[in-house]
Amino acid sequence: MSICQIPAQLPDAASWLKFDLAKFSNSELLAFIISQGQDIKACIPLAKIILKRIPAPCLVRASFEELVTAGLNSQQANLVLASTGMTRRFCRQRVQNIYYSQEVIYQEFKYLRSCTQERLAIGYLDRRCHELRRKNFLFEQLKQPYFHPQQIFEPILQLPAQQLITASNHLVGGAEPNELDLLLFNKMIIMCQAFGLQLLDNVIFSRRGFYSFRQAGLLKPSAS
Repeated sequence: MSICQIPAQLPDAASWLKFDLAKFSNSELLAFIISQGQDIKACIPLAKIILKRIPAPCLVRASFEELVTAGLNSQQANLVLASTGMTRRFCRQRVQNIYYSQEVIYQEFKYLRSCTQERLAIGYLDRRCHELRRKNFLFEQLKQPYFHPQQIFEPILQLPAQQLITASNHLVGGAEPNELDLLLFNKMIIMCQAFGLQLLDNVIFSRRGFYSFRQAGLLKPSAS
């Protein structure tokens, strides 16, 4: 069953409940969201474009700016953010208290390998390694004059967080840190020291693998 096999006109929105949504493709499900139930088939081409620019694993963490840049209008972007935000909220119990090993960190942030833009992901944790919140920033966003570091450290004060995990991605080449990665890492260390936080790890992903600053011994004992 696919959306294309469903009659063009359905009596009412409730009629969709009789279809097995698990059989729909990612683009069809996205089309269902951004169409608000109206002329869903016409939205499938746009949905395919969005998923080509933002692969499905990254869509769950995409920002409003990234969704609009990919081709959605403001209303559609907000609908996607509401859907993914609700999903993460309902699944929060499953993802909490997970950061007890390097493998778990890898599994939770490996979606960065599929991203088509370089980004920085920050996990804000309490002292028991429960993830309280996660924020994603595009590297291009970090370079803009309007970007203020407060966007990074604000959740630390609001939650409050006591530990951080940072992760980023390389679009080409290996996962070994470059000059920008080291600069960002040093700034995060300074910020953690200023707020009395522990930086559990800084991980870089590439399509070839990943690089852990902790495993490489680049985290000082005072920040571990």
